[in-house]
Amino acid sequence: MNNDSVDIAFQLMIDELDRKSDGLNSEGAAYFRNSKYQEAKQKAETGEALKVFKEKIGILREEWLGKHAETFPTTDSQDIENIVKKISSASKISKTALVVKFPDGTTIYENIAGDTFVKVLKKIGLARVSSLGIKINYSDLVSEKRPTGYSNYKATDGYFIITHSSTEQKREILEKISGILGVRMSVDVVSPTQS
Repeated sequence: MNNDSVDIAFQLMIDELDRKSDGLNSEGAAYFRNSKYQEAKQKAETGEALKVFKEKIGILREEWLGKHAETFPTTDSQDIENIVKKISSASKISKTALVVKFPDGTTIYENIAGDTFVKVLKKIGLARVSSLGIKINYSDLVSEKRPTGYSNYKATDGYFIITHSSTEQKREILEKISGILGVRMSVDVVSPTQS
């Protein structure tokens, strides 16, 4: 685990904002499904403001890493782990998952959105996705090099896939890839009990 306590704090803040965003998206989708368009619009506006705020945190994190991190000593890894566990366990936002359906009848659904995300990218082709150069917080989404500064990634088939993003961001990324590569699929955000 990274021993830069400030960078860890930034990562935890981004994780928590992702959870808030996921909860907001679920609420907005429920309002929209129930034809409560004004309430859905208010959630969308709040979501846009939250997205801008999260981008600012990402910029501050990059500034910290680029200009200040080397000046300060690292924190004991056991202290970092205890802080991470305490903060992570405090989150009360329910998790969301992804359901991805392809025209050939394949449905990919796992209780954890990151697992679905990885399986979908594998089905599309990791080399194809890597060649697109899509970034997550300034790092390659799919790369043959291990990402630095991230603990949320999956290693598979010789590639590293960053899963450090909200469920809604994962949906947006998959839809972007679908559009660029012409891969037809539907991507839905659901609660883990739905499928």
